[in-house]
Amino acid sequence: MALKNDIPFICSSLETLGQQKLADDIRNMERKRGRLSMDDITACINDFAARFSNERFDRYFRRAKIGIPCYWNDVFDIPEQKLDKEYLHELNTLDFVLQHRNLIVWGPPGTGKTWISKMIATSACAKGLRTRWTTFPVLYDQMFRLSRSTAGQTIDSKLDYYSRFDILCIDEFPNVTEMDCMLVHRIFHKFYEKQTSLLLCMQAQPERMEDLFTVKGVGQSDRCRTQEECISRA
Repeated sequence: MALKNDIPFICSSLETLGQQKLADDIRNMERKRGRLSMDDITACINDFAARFSNERFDRYFRRAKIGIPCYWNDVFDIPEQKLDKEYLHELNTLDFVLQHRNLIVWGPPGTGKTWISKMIATSACAKGLRTRWTTFPVLYDQMFRLSRSTAGQTIDSKLDYYSRFDILCIDEFPNVTEMDCMLVHRIFHKFYEKQTSLLLCMQAQPERMEDLFTVKGVGQSDRCRTQEECISRA
């Protein structure tokens, strides 16, 4: 049983820690029930933590623009997937994001690159990491139009927007008909400079990334920058 004088102290301590809403919840429970036990307070805190976690996930997930969430457990028990579960669990720790490393997922169409990137993005949202998912054609089109515009938002401000995320998932690289390799270089240079963790999905082997560029020197530079301290997975 909690002493009555403990409640003001607990609520005051929570307010000092910036948890005003939780302190109010405990006070409201006390007004409704009278004297509270420690089990009552523990239950209130657990309920608040669960609501906070769900609200935070919803907020981060909406910002990430992933679409439909993808969860690891949805496919782990499907034998025909033939998944390397140990490796996927390692990726799910998201240590590479905390270390500001990149992850490249490559392979032919239909091998699950988009699925893996969306699972990692969903997991990152659940863990409170600022996450953004997009496709390279969409990203490139935005930057191309801004690079030709003389009014309104600038390409630098848009790159700053993408660079502020803890992890930026880019699917379908490059998948554009005509690519300005200097513009692509500018994009990757910004992410490298800001230490933004990239999850890059592509069909080409990472070691041959420069073959996607008309100017090989630029392609080699971007390959080195995106694959420095990078995890590659086929």
